[in-house]
Amino acid sequence: MSAVVAGDRLKKALSRSAREAGISITHVAEKTSPWSSCSFVGGRHEVTISADPGEQLGDWLEGLNQDSFTVPGYVLADLLTTTVEHAFDRTVATIDAMTIEEA
Repeated sequence: MSAVVAGDRLKKALSRSAREAGISITHVAEKTSPWSSCSFVGGRHEVTISADPGEQLGDWLEGLNQDSFTVPGYVLADLLTTTVEHAFDRTVATIDAMTIEEA
């Protein structure tokens, strides 16, 4: 599998998690790059989303971490909301993640 596949699966998992929390998100941008070490192969991901502002969105973003959901075929090794900006009637957030291929 590839980092691109992991990025696609990560976006789907984020959308599913948001939907389960009662939030509708839009994917604005994504940057995915391959990552590896001596023992692992995976990818680093930066996903930018937008959504209507609200308490549910804030709570969902604050609660996001690598244990929040699964990415099929990958271990979600790290997940962090790095920026949250409010503009007009939308909130834009950037989420950084690292995935590792399952053995």
